[in-house]
Amino acid sequence: MAFQVTVENYNGKALLRAQGEIDLATVDLLDMAVANALQDGLSHVVIDMSEVSFMDSTGIRSLLTNSERVNEAGGKMSIVLSGGPVARTLSVTGVDSLLSIYDSVSEATA
Repeated sequence: MAFQVTVENYNGKALLRAQGEIDLATVDLLDMAVANALQDGLSHVVIDMSEVSFMDSTGIRSLLTNSERVNEAGGKMSIVLSGGPVARTLSVTGVDSLLSIYDSVSEATA
């Protein structure tokens, strides 16, 4: 599956729904979506990664960099993961402790 990110305004929050694989070839799409959300004044960014099947180190770097960027803008970035290979990757690397991770969109947007 080709990587794609859809963006919607979800009660004043940017909800980015990512699907596919995040790697060197696709990570710019995610970075641009976060940058556009901030530019549009949506400082709470929720990235739903429930349908991301793979993420390499460039994806990890992107999540950390974007989280810092959102925090510097006075906002909050939340990640939605419901298990799977990406959750394991973040856990094994210890990155899960550096990000706000939730099991569902409703929890992340509460």
